[in-house]
This record gives sequence, structure tokens and C-alpha cells, in this order.
Amino acid sequence: MVEEVLTASVVGSLAFPVALGLQQRFLYAPLRITSDRRIAGPLLGLGSVFLSGCCASLAAIATLKAHRTITKSPNDEKTWLDELPTDWQNLIACGLGSALVFRILTGRYHSVLPSNIAKRGAFARVSIPARRNNAFSPSARERFHKIGKKHGCHTCGRKWRVNKFHRDHQPPTALAREGEKQVYYPQCAKCSAQQGGVVSQRTIQIVTHGTSLRLYHLWMPVPLAWFGLRYLYAKEPVAEHSSSDELTSRLESETIEKSRDEGEEFESGGNKIDINREVVTVNKNKFFEDQTNKAVQETLCDVRDAYESPRERNEIAAEIQSKSDIENLHFIIRIMAVAAVVIVWIFRTD
Repeated sequence: MVEEVLTASVVGSLAFPVALGLQQRFLYAPLRITSDRRIAGPLLGLGSVFLSGCCASLAAIATLKAHRTITKSPNDEKTWLDELPTDWQNLIACGLGSALVFRILTGRYHSVLPSNIAKRGAFARVSIPARRNNAFSPSARERFHKIGKKHGCHTCGRKWRVNKFHRDHQPPTALAREGEKQVYYPQCAKCSAQQGGVVSQRTIQIVTHGTSLRLYHLWMPVPLAWFGLRYLYAKEPVAEHSSSDELTSRLESETIEKSRDEGEEFESGGNKIDINREVVTVNKNKFFEDQTNKAVQETLCDVRDAYESPRERNEIAAEIQSKSDIENLHFIIRIMAVAAVVIVWIFRTD
């Protein structure tokens, strides 16, 4: 079970950034919708994250079901993995959960849209005020380099293989209004070279960044945990065995009815017989002497049948399986929590 969930989580984690990148390349870039739009950017970005979360959840669920179909034998007990829902209500919950996790991991919804190379990019987070004479002290230069290494090029997001970040005026000097304040954002050499021609020609160039991944691009299998917990705790509790009083009353009633059918009359109550740890009260002093052993044998058979009936065995097996599922699910959640902490620690400078 743990292996199946981990495999599905890996598939979902791969599907999430792939879906975001495909939307950038084939939807937003052709429509020239970029991250610098103040209102449309965050709203469309939220929709993109929501849709990608649904796709990742579907991919994870499909992987789980395929794995179960291949590896499950006819004798295996049914678990919550066999009843994962794919209806639109649960997909909406998956999308919203992915959007929430994206935001918790410090993601900004507009950052999943492509960048306009002449505008503030999708990865623009921290800037330094620009000066008229472009003077840059050594301490400011060092700080600017650290900002670039931490957040990457504000246009394409590249940071790992960039040795030097250029100071990009935002807004560009050629497009800035008189008296408008400018700031410096780090920009890689490739984007800086492209920006010069675009600004001078007053054209628009879209830059996609589907391969520039950050911590918030990590898809967490929260939907799987939600489905598992909801399935386990929504199940009706397994019926417990009857109390001694209820069992005694039922067995006495059955014995009385059987004896009356045979034309015998007696009264119950009195002596006690210990049968399979349940105390059954039977008044054998008032049984006819030749029917005493027969009544006891019938009572023994009734108790044995009550505890060894297929229904009881199925209920006990279901209870054991339910407890096993809960333990496995708690173990998976603990692994997810530890993995999240480790990933956050690794990318703590991101």
C-alpha cells in the first residue's frame, strides 16, 4: 500500500509542473497573456494552478487504480484505494487543495503565467532602487548578486547556471514616464540581450519558463490523504458482539420456542453455564431430566454458530482491515510530513 501511494505521488508531482508548462506554452503565450497583468494575472494563474492540480490528482488516482488492477489478487481485501472517486465534486476539492498548497509554499498565482520580456517578470520578488547615475557600491553589488542567486532571473527564472546577473531597469528607461521611479531586478544575460531589441522596436516578446521550477511547483498528495481519511472514518463502525444479557435473553427465547414446539413446558432463569466466555443463564432444574443434555447441546451449537457465522467472520476481518488501513495511512501521512520538512529545509533560500 505504501509503495502504491508513493508511486502515485511521484506521478502526480511530475504531472503538476508539466500541466502548468503546457498551459503556458499552448494557451497563454499564443493569447499574449503575461504575468504583469495586475488583475487578470492572479486570477488566470489561480485557474491554471487549479486545473493543473485536478490533472495531477487524476494522474495519481489513475496510477493507483492501474497498479491495483495489475497487482491485486482475487483474495485481497477491499481497501480505500479501490474506491477513489473521480467525480467532478471531488476533482474540485483536489484543485482547491492544490491551489492552497501552492500558496502555502509561497507561490504567487501570477508567477505560473509567461513573462513579457519588457515588463516585470513572473519571478520578480525583491528589487533594489535604481539611481540616476547607475552607481553601485560593492555592498549593493553583492546584495544584488545574492538576490539573483536566491530568486533567479525575474523574466525566465534561471539561476543555477548564471554566473552574473544584469541590472534590469523596471520599467525600462525607454518606456518610463518622466519622474517615474525605477528599480533593479536581476536578469540573465540572454534575457537582457533580447530585451534591448524588443524595447527599441516597441514589440512584445513572450518568455515561457516551464522548466524553471521552484518549491511551490511541488505537488503534495493531499487529495489522496483526504480520500483515505474520509473513506476510513466515514465507514460505519463494526457491530460489536452482543452483551451477555442480550445473548442470554436471545438464547433463552430460542430454547423456549424450540421446547414449546416439542410440547414441553419449562421456565428459564437460575443456574449458570459458562460457554465460550459468555454466561448463559438456563434453569435446568425445571427441564425434564431427559431433555437437559439436549438443551445444553443446542445452546452450545447456538453460541458456536453465533460466533463462527460467516457474517461475524466478515465483520471481524473488515475491522482488522480497517485498522490496518488506518495505520498505513497514518504512516504515509508521517512520511509526507517529514518529506515536506526536508524539502522546505533544502529550498529554504528559495
